[in-house]
Amino acid sequence: MTANIASPPTAKATMSPVVKDWLIRLWMLLCFALVLSAGWAMDALSPNASSAPDVHWGEVRFNWMSPTLPDPQPLEQVVTLPDAWSARDLPSNGMGRYRISFDLLPIGPLSKEAPWVLRIDHLCSQHRVVLNEEVLANTFPDEHMRGSMMPTLFSVPARLLKPGQNELVLEVSCSIQGGLTPLALAPQRDIQPAFEQRHLWTVSVPLALNVVGLSFGLFLLLLWWRDGNTTVGLLGIVTVVGCVRNGTYFMPDLVRFPSLMSWLHFSAHTMMCGVFGLFALSFTRERLAWFRRAMLALLVGFPLVGMAALPLDPQLTMVRGVGQALLLFTLLPSFWLLFRASRNWRMTSTMAFALGALIVTVAAARDYLVVRVLGDPSATYWMAVCFPLSLPGLYLVMTERYTRTLVDVERANAVLERKVQERTAELEAANAAKTHFLAAASHDLRQPMVAIGLISGLLRERMQSPELVNLTSRLTDAVDAMENLLSRLLDLSRLEAGAVDIHPQRVSLQALFDAIAAHECDSARAKGLEITLRANHAAVWCDPMLLEQVLRNLVGNAVRYTREGRVLVSARRRGRHWLVQVWDTGIGIADIDQRRIFEDFVQLHNPARNSHGGLGLGLGLVQRAARLLGSEVKVRSIPGKGSCFSILLPVAGQPRQNLLTDARTPLPDTDTPLQGHHVLLLEDDEGVRLALERRLLDWGARVTCLSSLGDLRTCLTRDSHDEANRPDVLLTDLSLGDGHGLQAKAEALAVWPTVRTVIITGDTAPTQLQLLADCGSPVLHKPFKPKDLLRALLTIR
Repeated sequence: MTANIASPPTAKATMSPVVKDWLIRLWMLLCFALVLSAGWAMDALSPNASSAPDVHWGEVRFNWMSPTLPDPQPLEQVVTLPDAWSARDLPSNGMGRYRISFDLLPIGPLSKEAPWVLRIDHLCSQHRVVLNEEVLANTFPDEHMRGSMMPTLFSVPARLLKPGQNELVLEVSCSIQGGLTPLALAPQRDIQPAFEQRHLWTVSVPLALNVVGLSFGLFLLLLWWRDGNTTVGLLGIVTVVGCVRNGTYFMPDLVRFPSLMSWLHFSAHTMMCGVFGLFALSFTRERLAWFRRAMLALLVGFPLVGMAALPLDPQLTMVRGVGQALLLFTLLPSFWLLFRASRNWRMTSTMAFALGALIVTVAAARDYLVVRVLGDPSATYWMAVCFPLSLPGLYLVMTERYTRTLVDVERANAVLERKVQERTAELEAANAAKTHFLAAASHDLRQPMVAIGLISGLLRERMQSPELVNLTSRLTDAVDAMENLLSRLLDLSRLEAGAVDIHPQRVSLQALFDAIAAHECDSARAKGLEITLRANHAAVWCDPMLLEQVLRNLVGNAVRYTREGRVLVSARRRGRHWLVQVWDTGIGIADIDQRRIFEDFVQLHNPARNSHGGLGLGLGLVQRAARLLGSEVKVRSIPGKGSCFSILLPVAGQPRQNLLTDARTPLPDTDTPLQGHHVLLLEDDEGVRLALERRLLDWGARVTCLSSLGDLRTCLTRDSHDEANRPDVLLTDLSLGDGHGLQAKAEALAVWPTVRTVIITGDTAPTQLQLLADCGSPVLHKPFKPKDLLRALLTIR
């Protein structure tokens, strides 16, 4: 007796919804802590500027250079670095000048020879730098342009540095975050590594992340264009727009038209939020018409408002300040829709999505507050890093969903495929049973029909009364018609059952044409038709019985459905084939019926055809027989003018006496039938070569084994004049490692004209079979029986 012990439930099965919710909340709190520490971590990985010990920075004076001020300002102010314009009630965008004095102790010889650099971690990309009245850098192509904050490093010629007091003038034009961060002046070797590290973490890494995100977004758009999946396309739009917008933060050369760039940035923010809302609707399959209309209104309305405000607010300071705050709130319903649908997700997907949503929300709020509201010049954009890092959460959720969908589809397809296979097997079994029954019953059904035919003939011969003779003639005609119909049905069954043996051989078309014409001449003469034969001395390689069946049916149909004119049976050479055609000037066949005529039991509805009766099997049998011959019957026809039926057959070579076709060749009653004969065996497969050698030796043959065409050439060179080593037979494989069996045959015949060749092969490709059929040598197909090999060798002796 066995006991059924239930396995303990898995953790997933025992976890209650409450525990799952608390775990998700704990995960979200952890994510929140990670996001809050992101800015600190970035600063920690980015070392700050540090001047050389010989440099002592003095007073920093600032004066506003823009033509307008919100309030009267002193001509020049003393400020401390870092300096934020917004902290001094100045606009965060505009132009300003900093005059910075510093004292420099006498520089030693080593320091004079080393290159010096000036490092500014946050400097507007539009600037002019003057040291001791000589310009170090100038990127002011237009006084109306505004730049964004970028880490910058200037080369300072040592000749410009003088002991004592020096003056550095910085003129900046900022689009946002107006101000200046601390400076560092030192030899390049002391300051370059730290600057490159900061540039890596604040510029290169964020830019690389957004390039990767952009590539994946373009891939999603390609999928959308190919498959038409709206959800994938909307996510692709959000990804592409967000990554392109983030990338412009690190490409100051793109800021050529500040008003246009400000409007484009505002429109990009709007598009991200609006399209993300539409994505949430599409992904969750929610039918919230009001939310959809709100997102569409947002996508159209906000950019129009920004465009209308450009004349009054060229930098869109007020519009972006208010509009971007509203855009943050539009994310909440989108996240709510997705979180509500997360009950059907796996916990991993839920946590990944929660992490991404939290990162984006906190980063967007932080950037808006610190950059847009406070205008801190030392602040970096968290969204440039957090946005591409938040995307894997969404991708994981979508991957899970579509994986589940694919699994469901595959499962449904498997069920459907199984049902189709079962139904197909049932139909094939029923059809096979029917076909095999008719094929097996061929003999039993023909026997009584033969008896009836013989008896009806005897009755007709012995009847004296004209009335009885007429009745027996009608009986004989009915028996003939029944035999014809039964023969068609049984032929169809044998073809379907594969019970027809194919015996391809050389067939002369002239003899076949003459036999068919003799059979149909009485019917043609009765209708006044002319039968023309043009065989053109053609000979084809096929089964003569099947070819006769095909042509007899086609010619019979041509005579039957032609009222006047003639029937032409011709053969035309087409490369390595003969094109056999049957032309008539009969009633023709409409285009829509030219496929149907080859279907079983199909008769076209025309008076001429109905008057002749039949089952409509003739052309169906013709097409099956043609396919057994490796060809296909094609038809061209014009109603009222006639038809042409064509079949393409391979050309037969010249008659051959040494082919292995007579399996009844008697074998010698001796153990050594090849005694005294020399066989040259060429086979590249070692196992086959050894087995053949053993077999030939047992039959008493002298065997020389070769493994390649190169070995054969060596043998031909060495033994070409040695009559004692001349072989009687070359037994070669068709496919050799360094050549071809027919090539070996040709080279052997060039040296030993009397040597005979037997070819063995395992290649059944049609082209190779046709090549072998024309080669003039016996061919054995692997695997073959020993007696077949012996018969081949004895046949060509």
